[in-house]
Amino acid sequence: MFGLNLFIAGIEKSGTTSLADWFVTNGLAKYYIQGIKEPYSYAFGDTPTSNSLMPRGVLLDASVGYAFNPHAIARMPQHNTKVILCFRNHFDRCLSAYNFYQTIAKRDETSVALLKTIPELLDLLGDDIHAESLFDVTFQIMKRYFPTKSEKIIRTYFEEQAGNICRQSFLERAHYEIGFFLRRRSFPFFSILGSGFFTHPLKNLLTRYQATDLHLLTLDQLGTESARTEFVKDILGPRAHGATLPPLPNLNATAGQAKPDFHSSEWNFLRAYFRSDLIDFRATANDAGVSMKYVHQARLDQYLM
Repeated sequence: MFGLNLFIAGIEKSGTTSLADWFVTNGLAKYYIQGIKEPYSYAFGDTPTSNSLMPRGVLLDASVGYAFNPHAIARMPQHNTKVILCFRNHFDRCLSAYNFYQTIAKRDETSVALLKTIPELLDLLGDDIHAESLFDVTFQIMKRYFPTKSEKIIRTYFEEQAGNICRQSFLERAHYEIGFFLRRRSFPFFSILGSGFFTHPLKNLLTRYQATDLHLLTLDQLGTESARTEFVKDILGPRAHGATLPPLPNLNATAGQAKPDFHSSEWNFLRAYFRSDLIDFRATANDAGVSMKYVHQARLDQYLM
């Protein structure tokens, strides 16, 4: 019997690391590339191998940028494949992204502490860890999307955006990125909004996959053992693990930081964008027949009314 290609294709800062770790730790899946949660193989031009066309067991690739990359989706295997798309309240997700990217850009002891929460990078770097390490690794990943002859230009721009996000408050950063997008139809490096909208990644995945291949999730819906068991059976079917499934680990390295009052009027500009996206997202899922069974609707609506 063929196995299963399992992708956690997005969205960043929505609990994808916790979910991937939970699948692997509980023996429900093994990483497509051993020890690496986000290989981004399909984003960088790799073609499906015999392992992905006829997988043995459940192979997990949790590269969270896939859902926003039509070229990566076009390379992903269609058959024997399930795709999970994780969501989180728009404001909370963007704040988490801001804290995460600002910590990377600071290049100080907080950057080192964040790096130590990412096991696959620790294995990659070994003992060569310093304040610049996480910043440099992030740049090495980003530059692969551009021609090698542009590396110096990209590095300059990368440094510039690192300086910007370090100086900008969360509110200033949100205004900056909206203006940036309206002028250039793209988002800057260290973007907190670039992965912050739900409709676009869902539509991207629907160009290649059937509604039954897609599983939408907010992690708070897996708070009970019965919900976790049902979720796993929905994805893995007869392969489902029979043992007790523990709660998902909390791997949020930037939790506990102060949160703005998102109900205040100063956030109306962003609220309008998020509300519109959520309406379109629900309509898209409904029209395509994609189940919202594991999506906490009320939590997504928080701060939008």
